[in-house]
Amino acid sequence: MIKRIMIEKAFNFIIVLFLIFVISLSVYSHMTFKIETDSLKESFDIVKDSLTSAGLYDILNGKADKIFAIAIAQVIAFIISSISLLFLLWYVFRLYSLEKQSAYIDVLTEVYNRRAMRAVLEHELGRAKKFKHPISLAIIDIDYFKQYNDLFGHLRGDSALHKIARILKKNVREIDIVGRIGGEEFLVIFPETDMEGAYNACEKLRKEIEKSSFRGERKLPNRTLSVSIGISGYDYAIHGNIKVKEETLIDEADKKLYEAKHLGRNLVRL
Repeated sequence: MIKRIMIEKAFNFIIVLFLIFVISLSVYSHMTFKIETDSLKESFDIVKDSLTSAGLYDILNGKADKIFAIAIAQVIAFIISSISLLFLLWYVFRLYSLEKQSAYIDVLTEVYNRRAMRAVLEHELGRAKKFKHPISLAIIDIDYFKQYNDLFGHLRGDSALHKIARILKKNVREIDIVGRIGGEEFLVIFPETDMEGAYNACEKLRKEIEKSSFRGERKLPNRTLSVSIGISGYDYAIHGNIKVKEETLIDEADKKLYEAKHLGRNLVRL
């Protein structure tokens, strides 16, 4: 992800340089054209009288107008070509950005996908170790989601997934990271947050989803579309400067998630 950001900045820098080049070239061309025009005008004034007396002025003046019109057309063509090239560069950059984004974003829910979340978790664990910060994560699973899909179809299920993803993103901090890691499973990473802080945040998420309205949820066993949440975490300032693997934190959160499921669902466990 860091490499992607660096590449995007490099593209932006190239586009800015190209724009500066086009503007500079246009200014230089204008100045050169003006100097040459003034010089030609002086020369033209010298021979004008001679040409007029010989009856050739009107003929040459008509040809000069044609040459000037051609020069103006060339300048306009150059400007249009430069703008077109700049637009093409921008379009290629946008295609590249969308392609890179699709590699990290879950299309259905518009949050990070599993691949991206593993990379983010590795990065955040490195930061937590470096700065001696706590870090927590939560695995969130939608209760009775298979039954919801069976009752109402996958389109209704997809709509519920998208809505829950929006609720998660809306109710976490800006530094927290939300991703979808499975069919109905989400992962939330809480940087610089101990497990108690993560628990409070997850309780808020659980309550927001519980009170949200989903079509047909009254037909589910608990009469609402809810979530179960398992939390794990590590505090480098308290427990020492050892390397903690991403798999360890995910496995611990997964175990807590299943505890919440066995205890009746719609719960947060740490």
